[in-house]
This record gives sequence, structure tokens and C-alpha cells, in this order.
Amino acid sequence: RNEIDFNSNDKEAGDDEIEDNEDFEDEELSQKNVMRKDPLLFSRRRRRRRRCASPAKQPCYVETNGCGSGIFTKIPYTYKKLLTPACNKHDVCFRCGQKYSWSRKACDETFRKDMNRLCRCKLTGLKVVLQPHCYKRALEMYGIVRLFGKPYFRDPAEDWCKSCVVPYGSPNYTV
Repeated sequence: RNEIDFNSNDKEAGDDEIEDNEDFEDEELSQKNVMRKDPLLFSRRRRRRRRCASPAKQPCYVETNGCGSGIFTKIPYTYKKLLTPACNKHDVCFRCGQKYSWSRKACDETFRKDMNRLCRCKLTGLKVVLQPHCYKRALEMYGIVRLFGKPYFRDPAEDWCKSCVVPYGSPNYTV
């Protein structure tokens, strides 16, 4: 193991042997000090922790239909169970959007982001190989909502659109 002495440049080739443990501890401390002094040279990248949201703690009555409306509720598709929280949030966003000034586009964009987040957070470990397919399914569902969702964005707010539904439907919150 090659060790570099940052304290002196005058040492000869035979002088770099460590005589006892005290000298070794001093060198170790001086290396730590150098590491603190030169952050560019000795920087340690901190890994950014991706956060996956936890379910809302405060229960609130909301009406949702899962992933699909009308005749589409009976059609099975992959990742339905995984993406249902994003679909339910999107339903609340659509039904209470006018009351809380949430735009249709904001609801749809958040729907896409929430589905991608669920794909990333729930498909981990060996299931990570399924993520690209899940992202593709999320993009397809987003496209369907953008094309056919306009009539479902309701002008009058539902009776159950109280303040407790905000975390369940707001585009400013994540699933």
C-alpha cells in the first residue's frame, strides 16, 4: 500500500517507514485535515435518496373508480394494482379541480409523474427489470387521459370535495 505524506516534501526514500503507532496516527489525522481543507480533491458524493411517499394518515371520504371509467373498469391490464393510487388521486383531482383551482393539465401532468414514481418506487430489487415496461404503460395511460379526459373534468365540484381531500387530489402533492 502506498501512502502519501502531505506534510513534508523533503523526505528521502528510506524515511517513509513508520516507526511506531503514534507517527501513524499523526499521519492519519493530517490526511483527514487535508481532506477537510480540499473539498474538490477529496469530495465524497452523497447519494441522493429518492423518497417514495407514504399513504395519507388522515382518512377522508372520496369517490374514485380506480384505473378506468365506465366500460373500461372491467378491462384487465398489467400494473393496474400498482398504479391504482395514482389513478385514484387523478379522479379526485378531476372531480374537485374547479373548487380548488386545479387545472386539467396540472392534474394530468401530476398523474403521469405519480405513475412514474410508483413504477420507480415499487419495482425494486429483481423487479427493476420491469420498470421500462411500467413507464411505457404509464405513458399510454397518460396519453389516453389527455385525449379522452376532457368531458370528465367536472365543472361543478362534488359534495364530498371538502378540505380533507386536498392531499388526496392536489397536483402539488405526490402519491
